[in-house]
Amino acid sequence: MPLDAAGRQMPDRLAHVNINTRDLDADIRFFEEGLGFSLTDRSKMMGFLRTNSDHHAVVLAIAEVDTLNHVAFNHPGWEAVMKASGRMCDAGFGIGWGPGRHGPGDNVFLYFVDPFGMVIEHTAEVLQVDETYRVGGPEDWSWAPGRSDQWGIAPPKTEACKTAQLAIPFL
Repeated sequence: MPLDAAGRQMPDRLAHVNINTRDLDADIRFFEEGLGFSLTDRSKMMGFLRTNSDHHAVVLAIAEVDTLNHVAFNHPGWEAVMKASGRMCDAGFGIGWGPGRHGPGDNVFLYFVDPFGMVIEHTAEVLQVDETYRVGGPEDWSWAPGRSDQWGIAPPKTEACKTAQLAIPFL
């Protein structure tokens, strides 16, 4: 596990990038046909695409604008996610969303808005899949009213997080 100069655990890699799109179907086709990605799951609002055994490397989300939604950093386990999130809080960055466990991908998450106004996610335990994985559809990924994650404990995203998820446009 990578450590910083103070001996604290760091993310071990970039987990995924989430991109907002006005045309989800066209962008899924681009990633599949143009780049060779495989669709892993499709919810009502998102497409999850992969290049290896990680459930997703790119997530595409329906939005009114084409922007960067967030960048996620992988940790070796949920406890490392919590410690990294604690460091974020200690540094004055409040939680934008989480903690929770996503549906598609099954990963633990906490979201923050960084000093540049970009949303970052600390995550771990992403689902590992292979060619036998059945691609899920919107009917597979719905929650009871008031829930935004599997556990049912994640509070709603903060307004600052929602705003930041739409704020970095592609030129």
